[in-house]
Amino acid sequence: MLVTYTPQGQETQSWTWDPAKVRAADAEAIEARMHPLTWDEFQVMLLKGGAKARRVLLWHLQKLTHPTLKLEDVDFTVGELTVEFEAPELEKMREAAASAPGLDDSQRAYILSAIDAQIAKAPESAAGKAPSSSGAKSTP
Repeated sequence: MLVTYTPQGQETQSWTWDPAKVRAADAEAIEARMHPLTWDEFQVMLLKGGAKARRVLLWHLQKLTHPTLKLEDVDFTVGELTVEFEAPELEKMREAAASAPGLDDSQRAYILSAIDAQIAKAPESAAGKAPSSSGAKSTP
């Protein structure tokens, strides 16, 4: 996932973020901020463009460099933060959604359609362009 924060009048911050590499304690901290959502539901909210999920993600990424940062101190205009899923990530999500239990046919069709639209415009992969980790930061 490519996360780019471009605060007005400040230097752009970029991360390649892999949710599979987030430490359990950090995932629990994110769940606590997203209560009652689970870790998986948090990732879905990111995909859907949820403002709170994106704010919590930015808080998590900045907290890796600034450990005392509080979620309440993270605020931005919605246009300052972009979150882009790479095609391989979206394809994995699509596979999971296609076989996810508990979805009726209309829900599954809606989710698959949304993921397909994202795949059509997603970057292939940032491998080699930026460090891939739970919060590696690079600035272009």
